[in-house]
Amino acid sequence: MKEGLPIWDASLNRSYLADLFFALGGADSPGMAFINGLVGHLGRYGCRLYCGLPGRRKDGASQYFPAMTKPQGNYNVDGCMHDDLQVNGQPENRHPIPDLYTMNLRKLQGARNMKDYQALRLNTGIVKPTIFSGLPKLRMFKVPTCFCSDLMHLITFNLGELNNTLWRGTLYADKTDPKSTWDWAVLSNPTTWKEHGQMVRDATPYLPGSFDRPPRNPAEKITSGYKAWEYLLYIYGIAPAVIRGVLPQEHYQNFCSLVYAIRILQQRRITAEQLQDAHQHLTQYVEDFERLYYQRRADRLHMVRQSVHLLTHLAPETVRVGPLALTSQWTMETVIGNLGSEIRQPSHPFENLCERATIRTEVNALKAMIPGLEPDMNIFPRGSVDLRDGYVLLAAHDKWFRDIPAAHQRAIKMYLASQGDYWDICLPIQVKKWARLRLPNSQIARSAWKECQKPLESVRMSRNVKLVSHNDHLRLAEVLYYFQMRVNGKPDTFATVVLYSTPDPIILNESRKTVWACRKGEDAEIIVIQAKTISAVVAMPPLPLSPAEKAEINSHMKYKDRYYLIEKPGLDVAWLAGILEGGELSGSSTLEEDT
Repeated sequence: MKEGLPIWDASLNRSYLADLFFALGGADSPGMAFINGLVGHLGRYGCRLYCGLPGRRKDGASQYFPAMTKPQGNYNVDGCMHDDLQVNGQPENRHPIPDLYTMNLRKLQGARNMKDYQALRLNTGIVKPTIFSGLPKLRMFKVPTCFCSDLMHLITFNLGELNNTLWRGTLYADKTDPKSTWDWAVLSNPTTWKEHGQMVRDATPYLPGSFDRPPRNPAEKITSGYKAWEYLLYIYGIAPAVIRGVLPQEHYQNFCSLVYAIRILQQRRITAEQLQDAHQHLTQYVEDFERLYYQRRADRLHMVRQSVHLLTHLAPETVRVGPLALTSQWTMETVIGNLGSEIRQPSHPFENLCERATIRTEVNALKAMIPGLEPDMNIFPRGSVDLRDGYVLLAAHDKWFRDIPAAHQRAIKMYLASQGDYWDICLPIQVKKWARLRLPNSQIARSAWKECQKPLESVRMSRNVKLVSHNDHLRLAEVLYYFQMRVNGKPDTFATVVLYSTPDPIILNESRKTVWACRKGEDAEIIVIQAKTISAVVAMPPLPLSPAEKAEINSHMKYKDRYYLIEKPGLDVAWLAGILEGGELSGSSTLEEDT
């Protein structure tokens, strides 16, 4: 970066020096301590974004924890007696502070001896200058603003493990803090934990294939290589529904605040109102977490981890570096896994890794120069119909027109009437059914026509979809089948769907808008929609009964046919990465040609 990167321009047959700019560096928490030169997450100033929040420690211990409220009782620990701190409510005011870092680094560099250095390291949170300090000042952002947060490890492994160990009562506890007083340890009973794990596993057939790897039974696999994506679907998709009524209400709503905010922050595009809403939920979560779990007890300081404090930085970091920078760790981990799997010789693994990375970059450069070397992922399968705007009808499909049930005929005639195209009431309607529809986000929406022919345990159900109308009114529906017909003389593509009801307002309120509990309509709720009103494939697993609902007489009939919504996390990010479901390649026709 000091000398410039020599680049040969083949089109001009000359070389030139490119001045590189170091914008952002990312890593998990242990890795970040190596590259930014700050203390680890157990230091007095352990925030990886260097916000200046001082930690508190237990008497006689050396590890610090970022508790904002001061412990009560006879707590008297040197350097930890500062008053209660408040989280700033404005996300744009929570950025790293370069001037504070520069001033403290100068203090550290002026240490006269080891004792002086150790004291300054404690009071500044800096171990050494970062290697990036040696770069030209005009070629990088200021330290520490050149480092960003890591959403992947934070919300999956860190917070997933914290919540799970709290619910199970397996988190470390001091002798002065008996776990029998932990009213939130609702899964500590082995039978209850197994039932909880089985409910998570039972959701698998209802998770579409585009949701990637479904979470395994946590009661069996949580300690044996549970993946980050499994944590993501488990904690932020399934858990709000299966832990409902099991956790104490205040603890449950505190957890739902976290889920609500993280779902917002994983979006590719976030409005200012959504970001402010997420920040308010996260700051409220952090404050309530300390009140409900830590409870100003010195022997519970270890419950307030840096992963909890970092939540207050997520919205400000989204403002500062954009949402995709926070999720970039998913791409980095994927590259690490891909390159690592290509190593074939056990000797000199890092040399082999560098060689594989070099070959990868050379191949990518060739593909960039000669696009024809890379297969076109937008070529459509044989027999498909290009509907334009990113929508593609996919087989299977009928070869002949077939009769449809009376309820479906009524739905089609009602739609035609709404468009001013009336059908003779005496004439039956026949259609050619289509089984699948590829959406612009590369998800494939299937239909009950074909999925219901398979046993439930062998299906990853992809027929439930999210509909968005012209006035942005969101509805959920189950697709029965797709078909094409002319309306007012113009060809178009439609879907016959069964609508889900609007969410139960009581459950929606008590879960802080994280559990959309809907009922599936009967024949009266069958309607016809334009295929292009489908925006995404969603999961709709059956909603488990809460303990209170199980205790009610005739609860099975009263609460039957309830389903809850799970949306794929980071859908837009996966689309940008070019992930296509199925990878089917071949030729296609257009709608006009086919009709």
